[in-house]
Amino acid sequence: MFKSGSPHSTQNYRPISILSALSKIIEKIVKIRPLAFLEKCNVLYAKQFGFRKKLGTSFAVHDMMIQIERAKDARKKVAGVYIDLKKAFDTVNHELLLHKLYLLGVSGSVLSWFESYLSDRQQFVKTNECVSGKKTISHGVPQGSILGPILFLIYVDIMELKLNSTVYLFADDTALVCSADNYVQLQYFLSEDLQKLSKWMYENRLTMNWDKSNFMLFGNDEYPVLQSIQVGNSRLNRAKSVKYLGLHINENLTRVQHINHVVNKIRPMSFILFKLRNFLNREQLLQLYYAYVHSRLSYLCIVWGRSSKNVLRRVLVLQKRILKIIFHLPLLTRSSPLF
Repeated sequence: MFKSGSPHSTQNYRPISILSALSKIIEKIVKIRPLAFLEKCNVLYAKQFGFRKKLGTSFAVHDMMIQIERAKDARKKVAGVYIDLKKAFDTVNHELLLHKLYLLGVSGSVLSWFESYLSDRQQFVKTNECVSGKKTISHGVPQGSILGPILFLIYVDIMELKLNSTVYLFADDTALVCSADNYVQLQYFLSEDLQKLSKWMYENRLTMNWDKSNFMLFGNDEYPVLQSIQVGNSRLNRAKSVKYLGLHINENLTRVQHINHVVNKIRPMSFILFKLRNFLNREQLLQLYYAYVHSRLSYLCIVWGRSSKNVLRRVLVLQKRILKIIFHLPLLTRSSPLF
C-alpha cells in the first residue's frame, strides 16, 4: 500500500500480507488466550494505547497533552520528542520475539506453535501482470494478520526501561514527554533518555529514522541554545510543529493549526453536498455528512475542542452551513433545531 512521497520509490510502500480465511479463523481462536493474559496481569506497558480494547489514539493524545499542560502550569520546562521507526513491523526479530514470549511464561507446545506460525513463511509481489519469485520471510510479523499486532506489542514493550520521560506508544508511534526545573536539566534528561532508548532499539533490532524524528520545546520563552540533541553519532533536530497521531501540535500549544487543518478538510464537502442535494435524498446526504464531515469533527475533539469560542467559530459556521445545505434551508435560517 502506498504511504506518501514519490510513488516510484519502493521505500514508500507498506507491505500487507494477504492471508487465507482459514488462517485468520485459527488466529482469532488463538488470540483470545494471550490477549486476556496480557490485560489481566498488566503485562503491557501502561502507556501503550495501540491495539487494545477501550483505548485508542484519542486517549493517547489527551493523556499526553494533559501531562504537558500540567507541567507548564507548574512552571516546568517541558519538551516532547516524536520518534519515527523504520519499518518497525517488518524488522521484528523472530528469535527475540520467541524469547520474550518464553519470559512471559509461554512454553512447550504453545511456544512451538508460535515458532511454527512465524517460520517458513514465503511472500512474493505482484505488480500488474508481473510476478516476482518467492522469498522466505526471516523477520517481521505478518501485516494484516490477527496475531501480528499482539506479537508486536509484546516485542516493543519497554517496561524495563527506567527513563526520566514518560513514553507514549501507539503501536510503533512513539512520543516522549519530559519536564525539568530548567533547560540545562531538561537537556540532560533528554540526552540520557534518548541514549537509553537508542541502545534498547539497537538491542531489539529496531531502527530510528533520525530524519523524520524531532523534538519540541513547549512555551513562549525562547531558548536558542537548545536547537538539537546529540545522541551518539546522530542528531535530533528541534521542530516548531509536529503531527502526532493526527493532531497538529505547535510550541505554543494552541490548536489553531489543527483547527485550520480540520476546516480545510471539510470545506470542500459544503460544495460537494450543495451539488448533490438535488440528486440525493436527506438520508443519503446525512450519510455523506457523517462519513466525511462529522468523522473529522469528532476525531480528537476532546483535545482541540477545548479551544476558545473565537478559534472554534470557523468550524461551527462551516458545520451550520453544511447542515442547512442538507436540509435545503436558506443560509440565514436558525440552525439550532437542525442539531
